[in-house]
Amino acid sequence: MKKKLGMILALSSAIMLIYFVCYANNYGKLYDISVNEVQFEQIKANRVESSENLINELYFNEEKLFFDKAQNTFYYSIIENSNIADNPYIEKKTANASVALAFLNEKITKENIKENHTFKIIAYDNDFYSEYKLKCTTLPIMNIDCDSEIERDNVIMYMTLFDNRKDACQRFITSKGNIHLRGGSTLIHPKKPFRISFIKNSLGNNKRNNKVSLLGMRQDDDWILYPAYDDHEKIRNVFSSNLWKYSCANDNLFGIDNGMEYKYIELFINNEYWGLYALGYPIDELQLEIDFNKGERLYRKIWWDKEEISYDNFFDVYNGYETTITGNNDWQPLKNYYINLSNNQNNFDNIYNSLDINNAVDMYMFINLIQGLDNVSNNSEDMSIIDNMFISIKNNKGKDIALYTPWDLDRTWGNISINKTNPVSSYYIDSEYNIAMEHGGLQLLIESGNKEIWKYIFYKYKKLRQTFWSEDSINAMLDEYEDDIFNSGAYLREMERWPDGNYIDAQNGLSVFRSYVMDRLQKTDEYYKRLEKVYEKGTFLIRSARYKNFNDADFIIEINDKKLLYDDEYKELLKYIGVDLQKITNDVRFIFINGKDHKVDYFKYLGTNEESINTCLGKIKILENNDNRENFGIYLNNFKLYETSYKPTSNIRMSFKMGLSH
Repeated sequence: MKKKLGMILALSSAIMLIYFVCYANNYGKLYDISVNEVQFEQIKANRVESSENLINELYFNEEKLFFDKAQNTFYYSIIENSNIADNPYIEKKTANASVALAFLNEKITKENIKENHTFKIIAYDNDFYSEYKLKCTTLPIMNIDCDSEIERDNVIMYMTLFDNRKDACQRFITSKGNIHLRGGSTLIHPKKPFRISFIKNSLGNNKRNNKVSLLGMRQDDDWILYPAYDDHEKIRNVFSSNLWKYSCANDNLFGIDNGMEYKYIELFINNEYWGLYALGYPIDELQLEIDFNKGERLYRKIWWDKEEISYDNFFDVYNGYETTITGNNDWQPLKNYYINLSNNQNNFDNIYNSLDINNAVDMYMFINLIQGLDNVSNNSEDMSIIDNMFISIKNNKGKDIALYTPWDLDRTWGNISINKTNPVSSYYIDSEYNIAMEHGGLQLLIESGNKEIWKYIFYKYKKLRQTFWSEDSINAMLDEYEDDIFNSGAYLREMERWPDGNYIDAQNGLSVFRSYVMDRLQKTDEYYKRLEKVYEKGTFLIRSARYKNFNDADFIIEINDKKLLYDDEYKELLKYIGVDLQKITNDVRFIFINGKDHKVDYFKYLGTNEESINTCLGKIKILENNDNRENFGIYLNNFKLYETSYKPTSNIRMSFKMGLSH
């Protein structure tokens, strides 16, 4: 019986081989040419592996597949919600009409796609065969062809994009154009960021910009390819930028789209697989509808520098800013903006009329929500400094208005870079960490003590939490990005292509990131509840609301100028943390507060005393800087807290410690 069964199987295999050889061009669907492992190996056994490709082009459902020649791999972008995607109609173009195809019998499933499964295809004739690999993705795919190495300067390129969206009007979009490297610190990585611009020939063979819509985004000739090389989940910049666009970008006086948008693709350069990228468009004068005839200008903050008038007549720039035009008149709107703020610090109406209040409040709340540490300084010495942000000076009814636009949002949601070569993700910042954008007109309104501003901030925050910033809305966004990044198989391909990048366990998908975001939403809710309790009591208590259980923390307060104790905001802060102002006599310099036990010690000026002092916090030692001493400062239980001068500075210094390090 076994011998008879073996003969039947052998005969069946032979018949199958005869079928493929004789009827090679008469097949249709992928599974019609499927063979098992035995049959696949038999095709190879009686033939010689060809030194040349037997297939010139391969089509699935009339879609020409991208081909990475170096890896001998075809890439199949599956059209969204297609009911024939798993069993596409096959067409091929070959130099030899007798070449047949066989597909190793494995189903194209969601699981296989997510796992980056490699399918096998074999092309063969009577004498030769060529074996190919097939990868499937649920993302659009783009190829950039260029003859030169891509550098800072433009090189000529030709772009092909396959749009796999179900409602795409056009599957293949092509254009001539230019490509160059973009970015700053990200250029140290092997996977580069790019900027591409499209051109076309007009009448008379003149070149002009070619504005096209890609993946349903706006029509433009200028596009960004963002690599997310050092982001472990490849999510932060895309998610944060799109969150601003969908929730806040249109909330302004001018009704313009004040944001940028990204969509994920897989990129090829010269038909070589290059990995997962996000395709987007830049923030520019087109996006913000800048009217130069009305004196409107766009400025970009590109490095940390104080927000003050720092005009340099030699270079014609403001420190920390850049603009597309560098004439003297083109810097005047920014100069006027800072002069106006400086001259009207106590004029509520003038300040209010110099900013787009909805845009300013949205930016204030948004930067804090996403923990934009690369956008707003959290340095206690100057928290007004901003970076990686656009400021547009727009004209509204004859008045100049400042409009904010965020960008470069990769250092968000717990991610921070310790230095340029050692980016740290892995949620280095706790979800409780809050950031206050103390910049511009809104901050001056807050400092003016106007209660209506705070009421409006609370109102807008609650409205956003019920709509765009709700758990349901944000989870829906994250579901989409999890499909794009992980369920497409692109994340695993990225790991293969760029093994030295930052990654997580792909099996976890966005679960850890999602948990962090949900926790951040709750912690931000708690932050605004604390703010509602103290916003009427001054700037210092407003700042204190950033920290959970601030009034239960341990404090060391160094008072070097008693005049500051006449300031109502200082007094409110000291009373809030348990200081009895009546006990701060003329000879008191240090106050120690034990938040847990609610004990307070008051100490006189101690000169150069090096002996440890027993306080409610533990043993305190003070080493003054008298030019003969190293490691001067305040020590708690032999741990240095901060430096202190031999000649006390004219201010009040405060150091505090709580459950989290801040």
